[in-house]
Amino acid sequence: MRSFYLFIFLLPLTLFSAELKLDKLGKTHWDNGATTVTNESRLDIFQRYLENLEGGVYIGVGSIQNFTLACWAHADEIYMIDFTSIVVKNNLAHIAFLQAAKSRIDYISFWHKNYQGGLSVLKKKYRRGRKRIQVIRAFKKSRYHFRRHFVQLKKAEKKYNYQTYLSSDSIFACAKSLAKNNKIHSLPGNLLSKGTYATIGPYLKNQGKQVSVLYLSNAEEYKGFWPFSKQYQKNIHSLPAKKNAKLLRTFSLRAKWFLWAPGSKLMTPIGFHYIIGDLTHFQRWMSKPQMNLRIYMQKAGITYKNRGYTYMVKPQ
Repeated sequence: MRSFYLFIFLLPLTLFSAELKLDKLGKTHWDNGATTVTNESRLDIFQRYLENLEGGVYIGVGSIQNFTLACWAHADEIYMIDFTSIVVKNNLAHIAFLQAAKSRIDYISFWHKNYQGGLSVLKKKYRRGRKRIQVIRAFKKSRYHFRRHFVQLKKAEKKYNYQTYLSSDSIFACAKSLAKNNKIHSLPGNLLSKGTYATIGPYLKNQGKQVSVLYLSNAEEYKGFWPFSKQYQKNIHSLPAKKNAKLLRTFSLRAKWFLWAPGSKLMTPIGFHYIIGDLTHFQRWMSKPQMNLRIYMQKAGITYKNRGYTYMVKPQ
């Protein structure tokens, strides 16, 4: 009887794993804690392009910026998929804190004044095993970066008049609701691999779900993306996108063509250019032989140079 109940308990996880081929992550020099927060201070540029979306699945790389972006987009579910182990494990800590916190202030305190309370939440959520050790280790390593980010974010929010889940009770309530209903997932995944990102599309399609937002941050600047690999093209192409789905990305390189947005250096020595696009348009372009983003930007984008962002408007 005991083994029967154990089987029933593990069944959803078994089915989840059977359809999603999760990547196994090795250590990288980005496992230092700094990547557990965002250094993109002008995410507000994306906001007005997300607020007209309704429902759907949000997929994003990185960490806490995804809570705000997904709630701006009114997403039904969030998949945070990253190739850095500490980010994946630290995201699990954030999810646990969102579930346990009575308020936004309570949640923030887990990272600072109520550190022991935060530890208690994680120990209760992850009672034993390697995951418990990894999540707590990630939490301890990232605390300094979260506190520093919180201070920097306040300055950016005040200067550019926007709010995130860390400053808005309503946005926080959205993130908390998703977490409590087990609608936020933190998974290991490399955009270039045949694992998580290759199987997330078919997995969602089998469930009758569609992607409303794909947020890539500046991942495409890293090794392996220039030119775009065949596997990356397949991974993007396989996503079941809603008709009005958005693609969000940032670039810090090639500043000659992609000028940095004002204020985008508030959290980092280098700035970012922000790009908003139609995901279905990008999927069509990914089937074409030219894999040069600059050409795509010139053909399909309207660049607001003084504002530091590009809006992709035409399918190619």
